[in-house]
Amino acid sequence: MSISSTAPAATGSLARPGFRAQGNDSPRSGFALLFALLLDRIWLILAISALAVCITFAVMLAIPPRYVAQSVVVVGMRTAQVVALQPVVSGLELNPHALQAQVETEMQIIRSRQIAEALIERLGLAEDPEFNSTLSSALPRWMPDDVRSWLVTWKERLWPSQAIDEGIEVRIADTLNRHLVVQPIGRSTALSLSASSNSPDKAALIANTLADLYVHTALNEKVAATERALAALSDRLAELKQSVVTSDQAVEHYRMETGLVDREEVGAGQQLAEIRTQISLAQAMRATATAKLAQLRTARGGVDASADVLNSRTIQLLRDREAGLERDLRDVLTRFGDRHPQILGLRSALDGVRQQIRSEADKVAASVEAEVRVATDREQSLRNTLAGIERDTGQRNQASVRLRELRREAEANRKLYEIFLQRYHEVVQQTGLQQPDAKIISHAERPASAAWPPKQLLLGLSGIGSLVITSLVLVVREITRGRLRSSDDVSEILHLPTMAMVPKLSTFQRVRHAPEDLLLSEAHSTFGESIQLIRLHLGRMGHGGAGRVVHFTSSIGGEGKTSLAVACARLAAEAGQKVMVIDCDMRRSRIERIFGKARYGLADLLTRRCTLEDARGTDKVTGLSYIAAHPGSARFPTDLLGGPAMRELMMQLVESYDLVVIDTPPVLAAADALALAAFADITLFIVDAERTPRHLVRAALDRLAQADIEVGGIILSKVPPRHVHEYGYASSGGSVPLARRPL
Repeated sequence: MSISSTAPAATGSLARPGFRAQGNDSPRSGFALLFALLLDRIWLILAISALAVCITFAVMLAIPPRYVAQSVVVVGMRTAQVVALQPVVSGLELNPHALQAQVETEMQIIRSRQIAEALIERLGLAEDPEFNSTLSSALPRWMPDDVRSWLVTWKERLWPSQAIDEGIEVRIADTLNRHLVVQPIGRSTALSLSASSNSPDKAALIANTLADLYVHTALNEKVAATERALAALSDRLAELKQSVVTSDQAVEHYRMETGLVDREEVGAGQQLAEIRTQISLAQAMRATATAKLAQLRTARGGVDASADVLNSRTIQLLRDREAGLERDLRDVLTRFGDRHPQILGLRSALDGVRQQIRSEADKVAASVEAEVRVATDREQSLRNTLAGIERDTGQRNQASVRLRELRREAEANRKLYEIFLQRYHEVVQQTGLQQPDAKIISHAERPASAAWPPKQLLLGLSGIGSLVITSLVLVVREITRGRLRSSDDVSEILHLPTMAMVPKLSTFQRVRHAPEDLLLSEAHSTFGESIQLIRLHLGRMGHGGAGRVVHFTSSIGGEGKTSLAVACARLAAEAGQKVMVIDCDMRRSRIERIFGKARYGLADLLTRRCTLEDARGTDKVTGLSYIAAHPGSARFPTDLLGGPAMRELMMQLVESYDLVVIDTPPVLAAADALALAAFADITLFIVDAERTPRHLVRAALDRLAQADIEVGGIILSKVPPRHVHEYGYASSGGSVPLARRPL
């Protein structure tokens, strides 16, 4: 018996003639898909984040807490100037242009080894296991500090240890410096001194002691420098005092030998100075008179035009009289003739006045020449007097050269001695007036909470970090695996229609029912509606009353193939159809676990060891018929499933049943699916949207295409329920007869 051969409907288009997928008109964006992926895994992400937070909290409980205390000091502060004395060690004057460098210098002083060693000695940190690793190595780290310190104290009393060597001291100082942080506060000259410890009281004690040591160390350095200066000044004063006495004695001895008198030397010097002053005045007078004479001789209008002539009162009166006569002469000339007696008299008077003017000018010139001669004679006289005095004092000066040298030496020694003596008394007065250059403005208080570990921050970071990392891992895993999560992915990547999207069952649903049993108890659930949708499409692909053979397969195992095949078969049986389910997976059969153990299987039927009635079983729930596979009963299952016996069985079942469901092994696991697809009217390909990579799906579809097997539709299984709601399915019109192949 054979089934009529009609060309099958072409696959590879987005809408198969018998059904079409209705979803969003436009594909969802990549961000929307990623968001949907994260939303699907929200409980996994939250669980991992909660686990990370719990682990972080447990680790923080195991980490010893660190307490930080802070004190504040101000450097370069103003100090009270009690006396106006120059100190031995100048105070810290912060230059605005070099403020940062100077503050940094003070920070290095605070971090110096000298202050660290003083701090270790004052607080006894060499006996503290927190700073001396040789003591803490023998004691458990979880032990409280008070207990550890008590044990160390009694250990030292019972078994005194040797003196701490230099290497251990260096390590202790380095450990202490790691517990200290010195940093400026803003742009001010205030410094923050922070100390950390596993004890809040110890942290505050270290911070306050460090600030106190810094302030008093600078003060002690000033006092020590002052004392050293006093000792040096005292020794130097004794030497200078002896030098002054010796030089004074040398001056007196030389003056007694030469007979020099201080008054004579002073009088001669004053006399010489006075004469030199007079000579200077005489030179000035001579120069003035010479200049006047030169002016008289070089004046443009002759002697009459010189300044001395013009400034003479007599000549000025004569000039006025000359001007009046000239004016009267012009008036008379306008009225009378040139020979008029009055005109002649005026001209005679005018000539007389002009003669007087010239006479007066000559007198002025003679007076200036006399001044020049007198000044010259006076200057020469003074020079002669000076030369005489200098000759007289020359001999005395030669004898006083040595005396002046001795006096200068004695005077220099005396001045140097006075300077050192004054400085010595200033330093003595400053001994009790030294003030520090820094001041503690804020003492460290006992910290109320631990600074490390920051529990809230670390818990928040661990929670947020685990959320981000888990989300990234899921996204990367999704991208690298390339799963088909929606009908849009199937259409765009595989170019095949999506027949249905079967939702993933919740944990509660899986505990209550198996997927193939859930349809019976919750027929109107999302899972039941998706199975009904598959049956609806299969019904629209049929024709007449002939039976239909539906082939269920997948690319790999575990994609829900058997559960969907049984669920579709049970739904058809519940609708009154006569249904046969054939389990063709002779390697990993699940039919018997669903319907019950059968005496004979498909291999027995095909090898003629039993009849159809012997191999056929009945579902107690729906009454459908099934044939189990009996795994391992066939040596070469592919040859058996693709042989003539299988063809005869399928022809017999098609005539007897309304629906024949074939459950085959995965395409990539065995060749059985390719052999059995030739007997089916439609091949439904199941894809696990949760874990099956798209490259495996492509590989399985390529194998089916190479065997000339057309896939009627893709069924996405284990789809997140929310995604199922985003897609709907509707008929595209009248049904198309389902093509059959000859068996």
